[in-house]
Amino acid sequence: MLIDIATYDNKGDTAITVRPGHSTTVRHTPAPTSQAYLKLHALMRNIPKNELVILMQGGGNLVGYAYVDMIRQKYIERFPERKIIILSQSIFLNPKGQEYLQYSRNLYSNRSNLVILLRDRHSYKRAKTMFHGVQIILAPDLAFGIGMVPRQLPPIYDIIWIKRYDLEAPKKYTIPQFPPGVSVEVSDWLYWRTNKPPNDLDKSFQITSVGFQFLQRGRIVVTERLHGHVLSTLMNIPHVLIDNPPYFKLSSFYASWTVNLQNIKLVSNGSLALGAAIELLQKYDRFLPSIGPKDMNAPSNG
Repeated sequence: MLIDIATYDNKGDTAITVRPGHSTTVRHTPAPTSQAYLKLHALMRNIPKNELVILMQGGGNLVGYAYVDMIRQKYIERFPERKIIILSQSIFLNPKGQEYLQYSRNLYSNRSNLVILLRDRHSYKRAKTMFHGVQIILAPDLAFGIGMVPRQLPPIYDIIWIKRYDLEAPKKYTIPQFPPGVSVEVSDWLYWRTNKPPNDLDKSFQITSVGFQFLQRGRIVVTERLHGHVLSTLMNIPHVLIDNPPYFKLSSFYASWTVNLQNIKLVSNGSLALGAAIELLQKYDRFLPSIGPKDMNAPSNG
C-alpha cells in the first residue's frame, strides 16, 4: 500500500511513485478523515500482517517539512502492527525549524515496525544519530527503478538550466551572461504544468513523463534539483550539479552513488556552472545529438 502518491509538479517525486513494484495503492488526503481510516482498516482486515506493507513517499522531506512528517505520524501511530517503510529520503534540517527536531526524533524512534531508507551517506549517518529503535538502511533514490530511458526527440537548446527558488536553493547568484552561439533556457520544471488525468497514478505517470521531456530539450543540463540529476542520468544526458550548502544534498548523493560517471560535473556554486557546462558541450560535442531549430516560428519549407 503506497501512502501519499505524489501528484504535484515536482517531476522527481512523481518518478519515485511510478517506479515498478506497487500493486495496491491508496492516496491520503491532506488531513486524513475518520472515514478514510475506516476504509483503510476495512481494506486491511482480510490481509494477513505478513502480506501487506505500507510504503510512504520518498524524496527530500524527512524532518525539514513539518506537514509531511505530521501526515506520516497519523499512519505510523494508527497502524503499529503493520510493516511501514519510508522510501528513500534525504534529511533536510530546515534552518527555520530547529525547535522541530525533538518532535522528529520522537516520531521516528522506538518503532519496531518502521524501516527508513536514506538515499545518501550524509543523511544515513545523521539518521543513525537522530533515530533509535528503528531499522535504517542506505538505499539509492528509487527513481532509478525506472531504468534507462532513451531520448524521444532532438534537443532545441544547448543548455537547460533548472533554477529553483525555495529554501533548498543554492546561495543566491546571478545568472551569467551566455556566450554567443550557445542557446540556454533557464527555468524550473515545477512550473511546467501537467494535464489532469482521471486518477492519481495516471497523473503521477504524466508528470514524470513531462520531466523527461523537460530535460531532453537540452544537449546539456545544469540542475539545482537532485532529481534533475537522477533523470538526466537515466537518459545519459551530460549535466552539471550545483550544490546547495549547508544542506549539501546534491554533493552527498553524488558522492554516494554517481561520482564515477564521466559525463557529470559537480560545482560548489552557481557562478561556476556555466563554465562546467561549456566544458561538457566541448568534450562531448561529437556524441551529443544535434540541436533543433532555434526559431520555432520560422516558416516551413514544405
